[in-house]
Amino acid sequence: MIRLYGNPSTRANRVMWLLEELGIEYEQIEAFDENDVATAELRSLNPNAKVPVLVSGDFTMSESLAINLHLVERHGGDLAPKTDEGRARGLQWTLWAATELEPRVMEVSRNRLPGGDLTPDEKLAVEAERELLPILRVLDDGLAGSGHLVEERFTIADVNVGAVLAPAVPSRVDFGPVPNVDKWIKSLLQRPAAQSVYAKAMKAAGLA
Repeated sequence: MIRLYGNPSTRANRVMWLLEELGIEYEQIEAFDENDVATAELRSLNPNAKVPVLVSGDFTMSESLAINLHLVERHGGDLAPKTDEGRARGLQWTLWAATELEPRVMEVSRNRLPGGDLTPDEKLAVEAERELLPILRVLDDGLAGSGHLVEERFTIADVNVGAVLAPAVPSRVDFGPVPNVDKWIKSLLQRPAAQSVYAKAMKAAGLA
């Protein structure tokens, strides 16, 4: 049985989404970064004391997007790219999401959604959304044609990038200028696995 440390309102929801897409049973262990009662146990598994942490037998791993790439390599089925080029593109989009997309999405979210240590600031949110738009245009171009990022079908690339972008939806980011992204993220979040996980995430964050 896989054990996954992390509350659904944390980045653990990315791994939860994939595990549910893959139909893999897992035990979710409530834990938050650093300030949780499980900190000592968490630090023994991940010296950074951050979630998510995946434990499978004797194997322990952290970093949500890397965990997802590992799970797909091991259990992926149709979610795994079938070609070397497809695997390379999946890795490219995953790293792009972590380095280019996530910082801008998180800046909008923390200035628009309640919770955390910061007071929401709409002026800062608008500025962050303006900086996000050129990044979304890159994604919009990548989705042109098939509406997917790799091999013209739903793969781990869609899950990883979609999971990074997902907080932009409750943060009321305007997807009007990027219609391919708008259609894609709405479609992803209608998937049963995503709906199940994000309903738990919204409840855990006190937004539902």
